[in-house]
Amino acid sequence: MESITFDDLVRIAVVIMAMWAFYKVVTEIIKAITARHDREQKWDDTANNLRKERQEDMCHYNEQLADIRNQQDEIRTDFEAKVQEVKAEQYIIVECLRAVLDGLHQQGCNGKVSEAITTLDDYLLERAHR
Repeated sequence: MESITFDDLVRIAVVIMAMWAFYKVVTEIIKAITARHDREQKWDDTANNLRKERQEDMCHYNEQLADIRNQQDEIRTDFEAKVQEVKAEQYIIVECLRAVLDGLHQQGCNGKVSEAITTLDDYLLERAHR
């Protein structure tokens, strides 16, 4: 039977220490890799959250823009309707003015009445050709 010597004990201690050191190095590497992965995952999650928030904001802004465009369309429609009403009123007023001037001219009023009729007729003729 062979006896265990001090050198054998030292060798066993060195092997155990080497295995312990290897274990510690491997666990530290795993910790570093895990920490890096966690940081990258956090960045990915943050980036995804930012993208999602941006898309939600864009949808919200697009809805607001659509509302504004609808309001503009309503205002434009109302404005165009009022313009048409004013044009119709102006047409009636001009027709009535022409009739009054013609009536005065037929009753013998000349001078300024004749000039006004000529000016009004010229204006209406010019407007008709635009």
